[in-house]
Amino acid sequence: VEQDGEPLRYGADGTKGLRVNPRTFELEAVEVGVDGVTDGDILVHDETNPVIAHMLITAGPPRLPAAMGVILRRGAEAYDQAFWKQHTPNKRAKVMELLRRGHVLDHRQ
Repeated sequence: VEQDGEPLRYGADGTKGLRVNPRTFELEAVEVGVDGVTDGDILVHDETNPVIAHMLITAGPPRLPAAMGVILRRGAEAYDQAFWKQHTPNKRAKVMELLRRGHVLDHRQ
């Protein structure tokens, strides 16, 4: 998979690519210059588009190449930042104590 904003091309010489089949609305592998396929037919990657992300994740080998890299980028804070924001200082202390013990599933008070 190419960078954000770049056509989804692959292959040693970059002549293969992915496009959305207008009849089935599924990704398909095509080769530029074969059967009337042009550069304009190749899908352009948009890492903020969840529809393209879903199509890339659900498609893959053996029919299509595996998607790699940033598939979907969301403007959300990291999980650990959100976790610490929503927990009171008392709960934070309990979590830290469990982590120091080395056994997160230890439910002792």
